[in-house]
Amino acid sequence: MERELYVVYFESANYAGYGEYALVWATSEDEAKDNDDLAAYAEDFYREQDEEQLEEEHGEDFDLDGVVWASIQSAVPLKGSEFEEHVANQPEFYPILN
Repeated sequence: MERELYVVYFESANYAGYGEYALVWATSEDEAKDNDDLAAYAEDFYREQDEEQLEEEHGEDFDLDGVVWASIQSAVPLKGSEFEEHVANQPEFYPILN
């Protein structure tokens, strides 16, 4: 199979209702969702977003070492998707990961 760009949706594992998108080169939806670079990016992204709020809610002694920060939800091929025009018009909102 040929690699193509997939739009992957991921969200905070700690706070419902807010997610982000990234583009991943893959040969299938499963491969896109299981991408190590995506997982690392998503974890770093939401750690930065959520860490302070978790400490405020649970106290500064809250152990952040075991926290899961992100949850990969879905992946769709970019080509022919509803995202194709959005990515073309605002590529800065869609980081591309290998």
